Parts: sequence; C-alpha cells; structure tokens
Amino acid sequence: MRMAGDSEQPFEQEHGKRDETVQLLAQGQRVFNRYRLIRVLGRGGMGVVWLARDEELERDVALKFLPESICHDREAAADLKRETRRSLDLTHPNIVRIYDFVHDDDRAAIAMEHIDGRTLSALKVERPGGFFEVADITPWVQQLCAALDYAHSVGRVVHQDLKPANLMLNSKGHLKITDFGIARSIADSVTRVTAEDTVGGTLLFMSPQQLNGEKPSPANDIYSLGATLYDLLTGKPPFHTGGVQHQIENKVPPPMAERRNEFNLHGQPIPEAWENTVAACLAKRAADRPASAAEVADRLGLHQSPGKAAWMTRLPGRTRGGHFKPLPPWPRLTGVLVLVGLAALAFVFREHVGKREDAAPTSGKPSGIQTNIPTAGKGQSEPNFDDSTAPRLLPAQLAGIAQGRYWENSLGMRFVPLGSVGFSVWETRVRDFAEFVRDTGHDASAGVASFSKRGWAEAGHNWESPGFTQTGSHPVTCVNWHDAAAFCRWLTERERKSGLLTRRQRYRLPNNGEWKLAVGESAYPWGDSWPPAPVAANLAGAEVLGDHWPADRGVISGYDDGHPFTAPVGSFPANALGIHDLAGNVWEWGLDWSDTARNRRVFRGAAWDTPAEAYLRTDFFHPMEPTRRNTTSGFRCVLEEVGAP
Repeated sequence: MRMAGDSEQPFEQEHGKRDETVQLLAQGQRVFNRYRLIRVLGRGGMGVVWLARDEELERDVALKFLPESICHDREAAADLKRETRRSLDLTHPNIVRIYDFVHDDDRAAIAMEHIDGRTLSALKVERPGGFFEVADITPWVQQLCAALDYAHSVGRVVHQDLKPANLMLNSKGHLKITDFGIARSIADSVTRVTAEDTVGGTLLFMSPQQLNGEKPSPANDIYSLGATLYDLLTGKPPFHTGGVQHQIENKVPPPMAERRNEFNLHGQPIPEAWENTVAACLAKRAADRPASAAEVADRLGLHQSPGKAAWMTRLPGRTRGGHFKPLPPWPRLTGVLVLVGLAALAFVFREHVGKREDAAPTSGKPSGIQTNIPTAGKGQSEPNFDDSTAPRLLPAQLAGIAQGRYWENSLGMRFVPLGSVGFSVWETRVRDFAEFVRDTGHDASAGVASFSKRGWAEAGHNWESPGFTQTGSHPVTCVNWHDAAAFCRWLTERERKSGLLTRRQRYRLPNNGEWKLAVGESAYPWGDSWPPAPVAANLAGAEVLGDHWPADRGVISGYDDGHPFTAPVGSFPANALGIHDLAGNVWEWGLDWSDTARNRRVFRGAAWDTPAEAYLRTDFFHPMEPTRRNTTSGFRCVLEEVGAP
C-alpha cells in the first residue's frame, strides 16, 4: 500500500517516468497562459511544487503540479477539480488559501497561496535534540486548533494529511496549514486511474480508520493532530520503526516523557494535561478521541491565554429545519455563570420594542460613509428612543434550549438565548440575503460607497459585487438600514407561513441593550487587551495594505488577520456565548436611533477596514443615516416574541 502524502522516497524514484510532463518544467517557463515559473519549492509523493508569478493578478503563488495520470484522464481531472474547489471557501488566517484548479492538455496544477516560511518539520530538525518544548509550540497549537475547528465545523472539510511537514510558519511567525483536503483527493483520483492501492495521507500520522479506507472524518484529523504533537515534542511520531501499520492498529505508544527518556532527550517536563490530551487523540476508536479541535484546545488549557476570546465555543455542522443542536462544552465555569445570569435576567429585563421597521426610505441618493466619526469614550450615552411598549418574551424556540445549544432557522441562521431574545451567532450572510432578493425582487444596488485609496466614492459596486471576492458564507455588505429591516420582515412572514414561527414571533435588528449583553463588560469584544490577539477579529492590520488602501490611512501595528476584506462568518473566535464577529468584518445596523431628531441609526462593531482603537470599544456606536450603503455595512438579526399578535 502506498500513501499519497508520503515523501520518504525521492520523487523520481517513486514515480519513475509516470510524471514526465512535470520533469519537463523549467525556470522562466509560462504555463496555463498565466503563470511564469520561478523555482521549485519542493517535491512530494503526489506532485512537485513551483513558485510562480501570476501575471494576470500580479502576485506570487505556489503551483502544485499533479501526476500525469490525472492530467490525461478527464473524469479524474473533473473529480479533483470539484473536490479542490470545496476548499476555495476555506478563508481562515491559519489555512493556506486555495485559488484555483488549472489544467491544459499536458498538465494540471492547484494554485495556492505562497507562504514565505518553513515547515515545522524543518524547524524541528534544527532544534537542539530535534524536538520542541511545550512553551515553544503553544501559540502554534492554539492557531492550529482554531483553524481545524473552523474547517471542520464551518468549512465541512477534513484535512486527511495533517503532519509537521504540512504546517508552516510564515515570515511573521503565524502558523499556516497547507494541502487542506488535497492529498486525499489526489490519492482517490490516482487509485481510480491506475488501480494502485493508494491511501491519502501519511502513514506515520494516519488514524486506524483512515488507514482502513473509511469515510473521511474530523476524528481522523484529531488523531493526526495528536501524532503531530507527539512528533514535535519527542522528535518522532508515535510509531516510526518496524511494522508501523500493525502498531497503529494494535499498539499504544509510550507517554511522551518516556519516549524522551528512551531517546535520551533532556528538556522541560511535559504537563500532565498535554500527556493526557495527546494520548486521548491517539485513541484507537474514533469515539474515544476528543470530539473537536476546540475540545483539544480546551483540554490543553489554551483558552486561558491573555487577551484571547473563548474561541473553543465553536459551532458544529449545520442542519436545516429549525432544530436544537449541541454546542461543544463551554470553555470554563464563567461561561456557565454567564448563561445562568442571563436566564435570570430574562425575567426582569424589559426593553422597549423598536418602532415598527416599515418606514419608507427617506428621499435622496445614498452617499458614502462619513469620515468625521465622533470619538466615543467609555460611558458614552446611548439613548434608546424606541417608543413601543409591547412586552417581549423569550421565543419558544429559544426558551427550551439547554446550556451549550442553539436553534437554527430555515436559512441555517443560528440563534442563542440572550436576555429575552434569540441573538444570531453570525452576521447575515450573502446566501441569506440572496434568497431574500430572489424571492422579493428587492433592489439594494444603488448608491453604494466603496472604500479605496482615494477614500469613499461611488464605483458601481453592490451587495452582489462589492469590489472584492465574496462567497455565500461571507457577510452581506453594501446594505442600508432599510434593506436590513426589509430582510427581517420578509424572513418573519416566510417562516410564519411555513409554521416555523407563530404570529407573535418576528425577526428584527438588535437594540442597544441586546448589543451590550452580547459584547459583555470587557473593554473590547475580545477582552481587555490592545492591540488584539492575532486571531481575535477581522480588522485593519497589515493584510489590508495594497493598491486599495489609502497611503495616509494607518493600520493596527503588528496585527495581521489574513483577510484584506471580509471573512466568512465564523472564521474568528466566538465569545463565551457562542457569538462571532461582534468586532470587525462588517459594521452592523442596530434598531435604535442615535439622536433625538431620529436622523441616524446606530452602527456597531466596526469592520474589516477599521484600525482605530476607539471605534472597537464595546461602548462605541457610530451614528449613520439609514439610507447609507457602503462596502463595510452589514447586519445581524434577533428573534423576539411580543406580548400580543
């Protein structure tokens, strides 16, 4: 049996002449009518990787050329193209981006983000004794778990070849996972074409289930995560000599401290939590392993790092139809106490319901976002001018949700109990808004102000085409307050007709009191630290610097979240309530008026273009004309139940 990810044999020796087209590549050659080859970055069991210049987009990329057998088989190429594009939506700061699957009559390749850095495998070899200490790898493991949890729960993609050689550190010291889902896809295609017994992955890091060709599962990645940590901390994988396949299926590896003694390695003691967690990851039965990468991080105590949000409260995969679904365990006792406190508060917390959101848009052409944003400090007054006195009750869908669960509606939007309402854990997505537009014909295309190096100006963009790449999982942007309110009314009527909601239940925008409950008492939504931790939120760090960024506009010093524009919802840490993106990504429209004259609505949470500390404080709100549309404006919904139909 040959493993697709193995690279123990020289590339040419392992493949013989099967990949002659790959061997004919040369420096300076132009391929696929777009890429200019610069130099070879590496060779592996299933391809050679070149650094290339994308002459169309004027950027460097990594081109992974695939075996010739795949290139010349249309069905294999089509299968791999489809599977590769499943990874296109993986836009996490710690996952190497996949750009495209490209091919012609002679060759095929996967174009991906080029990382200026080295693998943990290479760095480990240079360490004294050839191993890392726990303190060395803690920040990398934190980022690794966050990325895996995102890929499993949001992207619905399994890596299938996790190992130190597929983990890189870029020039800024950030961890990047390479080859997400690619090894398995290539192996399956090669197996079908050549009839070779090929298994995607690398034997030394492979779970018993993956070894036996069972269906890809996050549990396989959890095993590989454990094997990777074992390798980094001891210098070798759990099983590395003799009959490795038999040992993986039948033997239990020694504790890491014992392995270090066996190799005469002297270092700091390995904490008991790390020993126990790695051993749990390496359990033979998938059901005996931690249920998620978030749970692995929780067991390792990584959520306790200063300034980090409780990001292990991530959400699992979604289903449709308005069902209760479990969340992973809350990260610490304080999360439970928060929920208990909120449940008690639901009996006494009473806010006025916003004035019904069916006012017609004011006349006049919407224009760009104002640049003279007032500075807000802690304790700024936030008047609530809504005048409805109808009492609100916790919606029935949310009232029965036990600790660590959420409710999902017909669009796959998820809600958790918050005070007396259900609060969406995500900003409203492009796919949600697109269904609204298809159903109603609502026109939200005019007067969009776009942010560019010249400041704010209309450039013909809209919510479907904002001037940067968006998928269905990204937050919808370029919408004004009236667009958001119309969406809420439409969704309410749609789900009332289907029977999912009663006549007393409705969706609307959050009010000031609900926003305060969601963000909590910290100075910023992620905690009390400034600048934010590297994976805290989608904000204006070094990643935004480019042709679109004004030369005189600053960024957050030392920050880089990997997303120059919006990021798919759920890409960044959830807070203790399971709510994402309360800071950054897109500004969110609120229900309340910001002034007594009722000229402006509140705008909260900042966006991908925000570098200013003052705008990111939990008590800040931005007064904004409700007719304004721009490339940073979005919204999220709450679900409420009113006292009378």
